[in-house]
Amino acid sequence: MAGGLIGALPGQIGIATFSPRLDGHGNSVRGVSLFERFSSDMGLHVMEVPAAARAVVRSHHVVGSGPNALRVLQLQGGVGFAGAERVVQEAMDILPSDVRVALDLTRVYSIDDVARRVLLEVARRLTLAGHEVYLVDPEANPLTRLR
Repeated sequence: MAGGLIGALPGQIGIATFSPRLDGHGNSVRGVSLFERFSSDMGLHVMEVPAAARAVVRSHHVVGSGPNALRVLQLQGGVGFAGAERVVQEAMDILPSDVRVALDLTRVYSIDDVARRVLLEVARRLTLAGHEVYLVDPEANPLTRLR
């Protein structure tokens, strides 16, 4: 008897669990439960293949110069878990000298719940690192400063 369970969604996530209590099929009871909850909470399903995560970040550029410079992460398309993870990677490249940062959602047509939480965490961490973070959202105010 074992209790190991391994799952993968190519281009999205790989996960493994180990818990020795097995069900009637020989699968880890806790592992199956975790996979089901993770899949539900994160919106992950093997039959719902997302567009390439790289395509979520349309551009990563600076507008202006000097103290008025604004680092812009322009996103596009539908943002899911894999795409939000790509935004995290881009945010890690933002320099401390880039005081003002904007997350531009003008070209985004959907954001799932997990991606929304990840993007808010990106904004929170950038703010904690001393950046002024702005959200460009056409469905809210054109430019909203996140605090």
